[in-house]
Amino acid sequence: MSSHRQKVRVVPASSVRDVRRLTPVARAEGLTALQWNFVGRTDDDLSLTFVVDLSGQRVSSVVGAQVTEDGDSVTVAILGFCATSESDRVASARYGEYMIDLAGPLAGRTVVNPASSL
Repeated sequence: MSSHRQKVRVVPASSVRDVRRLTPVARAEGLTALQWNFVGRTDDDLSLTFVVDLSGQRVSSVVGAQVTEDGDSVTVAILGFCATSESDRVASARYGEYMIDLAGPLAGRTVVNPASSL
């Protein structure tokens, strides 16, 4: 598994209160864990923002996310469907930006992408 420790932008929580969050997904069967870059968090440390290269991964749709939190880390799997053949349609956007909410503040925990180990 890979963790991402990079400088991220911090935005006021009040400015993104109405931004749609990824739906929590209980089962990942048939879905692909996508590569992402952690790019931002809210000033209250309760929401995180990620960018996904949709065209590079041939993503046809992003379904939701699985988030696992413990005392040291937050593991985020952004899940979607990828095109399986050249004729399958892929997302028209090149990049997508997605937000998730945490159960507790990030508070210095490492953000981990399980797709990085695939």
